[in-house]
Amino acid sequence: MPNRFALALACVLATVSVAPALAQDTPSEASADDARIHLGALALDPKIALRDLGIDSNVYNETSSPHQDMTMRLVPAVDAWLRIGRATLSSKSTLSWSYFHRAAEQRSFDFGEEARVEVGLARVVPWIGGSYLQTRQRPNLEIDERVQQDERTLGAGATFNKNERLEFDIDTTDRSLAFGKGEYGDPELAAALDRTELRVNAAVRYGLTPLTTFVVRTTATSSTFDQATVRNSQSLSFVPGFEMQPAALISGKGFLGVKRFTGDDVSLPDFTGLVSEVDVAYLMREFTRLNVRASRDLEYSIEDTHPYFVMTGGEVSVTQGIGTVWDVIGRIGRTRLDYQALVRGTEEGDPVAGPREDRVFTYGMGIGRRLRSEIRIGIDINHVQRSSVLDGHEYSGTRVGASITYGV
Repeated sequence: MPNRFALALACVLATVSVAPALAQDTPSEASADDARIHLGALALDPKIALRDLGIDSNVYNETSSPHQDMTMRLVPAVDAWLRIGRATLSSKSTLSWSYFHRAAEQRSFDFGEEARVEVGLARVVPWIGGSYLQTRQRPNLEIDERVQQDERTLGAGATFNKNERLEFDIDTTDRSLAFGKGEYGDPELAAALDRTELRVNAAVRYGLTPLTTFVVRTTATSSTFDQATVRNSQSLSFVPGFEMQPAALISGKGFLGVKRFTGDDVSLPDFTGLVSEVDVAYLMREFTRLNVRASRDLEYSIEDTHPYFVMTGGEVSVTQGIGTVWDVIGRIGRTRLDYQALVRGTEEGDPVAGPREDRVFTYGMGIGRRLRSEIRIGIDINHVQRSSVLDGHEYSGTRVGASITYGV
């Protein structure tokens, strides 16, 4: 393990050692109690969603002469819990079928599985878990190709309870990403992005009120690339924030902190700056709901000369209830991709390529009707437009689609 990552890990452990954290029902226990099906010690919560049943005006995100197609996505899923004494086995299983009428090569089946075992003891809840995901969805806003991705994680950790208001969590996760496997893998993307990541996370939680929790999260990450070793890096983040329960006037979560990113190679530019994760909702006069989402963090790029970018974005949406079963929604969002160029070395310090900034602008509206508490139907219209200094990276498109969801 590199010395810098060892130092970052020591900082994380030091943060945890001086501050304990918050007692509450574990997520597995709380969700199991709300499951729709109970068969003795087994609890099941099935869900299904039919999404994007309609028209996509730019299936390939093309700059000119875009291809239009009819699309559909069917996503059945089930959450399960099995209690055996003090132990709880929980899992999340998802199968997704993406359909395109003309663009048959874009059709795909995606599969995801998560599993976790935790043991509830008097003052500590240890756990171990893992996940596997195989998908052909677009990885992020930068990549237009629907490329096969294989992701595997294995983690372990524990929650330590001091009293009803104070707890702390610590865990470690090993994560691997592969983009070149199978018939729909991409060797070029694999050469740039295939990697393993080791993360150590710590969180201190203090219950300010029954509905509001103050949280301090610290994460140390070491990224090792299979081929693009110039991207090998270490990072350390310190992010305080709040978590608010759904019954609170303002619900959701809001985090704002600092991240330090350091490359192993001198040509990889360092970064120290703000990172954030915000997803909050405010209910006004019972029938009007305001949602605000914002985030800022680093993501690795497919560009050789710009190995990563700082992604800063946000979305505001307003949902207006009409009576007890109908609702209309309007949304608008904007995201900036600020690419960081490789440098020639510490002596010259000059970038090997010019600055680059891409922008993605989205807006849309929709209408929906709730048939029962678990079933909703809706129609949405969404438009996306990307601007870039590079030829072939600009595009715009509109998607009109219906959706039917159960339990989501």
